[in-house]
Amino acid sequence: MFRRPSIDTSLCEYKVTNNIFDDNNPHAPTTQIYDWLYLGNISDANNISKNTQQQQNQNQNHNDIENNDENDNYKCIISCCKDKINHEPNIKYIQYPIDDLNDENIENIFYEFSDTLEELEKTHTKTLVHCVMGISRSPTLIMAFLIIKKHMTFTEAYDFVLSLRPIINVNLGFFLKLEQLGNDCMNN
Repeated sequence: MFRRPSIDTSLCEYKVTNNIFDDNNPHAPTTQIYDWLYLGNISDANNISKNTQQQQNQNQNHNDIENNDENDNYKCIISCCKDKINHEPNIKYIQYPIDDLNDENIENIFYEFSDTLEELEKTHTKTLVHCVMGISRSPTLIMAFLIIKKHMTFTEAYDFVLSLRPIINVNLGFFLKLEQLGNDCMNN
């Protein structure tokens, strides 16, 4: 039987005290969901240009033509927050300006977001989905995609994302909306 996880910040606080977050590493690493889909935070999105430049410099320094493949870089960044991020040429940017509030109507974009990810998957477009901390809004939308397009139950989607990114802490309102989405999809 599924046991609803606690929706307070204890998991995040536990991880903080265990040095996943510290002055040298202010956020968790980007999490690979599928070979084309990644979950991260705003720092990951803002560091794309720095990481791309470092990768290009490494490839040039090593004369490694195989690793200089454009496909190693993100081609799409999906922002699930209102904050502005740095934009780089040759990257598609999509923004869903969502607040991390229990009463936010995030369910209004579950299907649109899932359709967008499905199209990106068809073209195998390397995509980063992020919010500010990468623990509530962006995982919620990825779970919605898993429920709608991958036909996972709510529990399967939640457990799958949690197993890959143990710091997720979906707010109670989002949690309940995902649970409802899972129930609706099971009944259809």
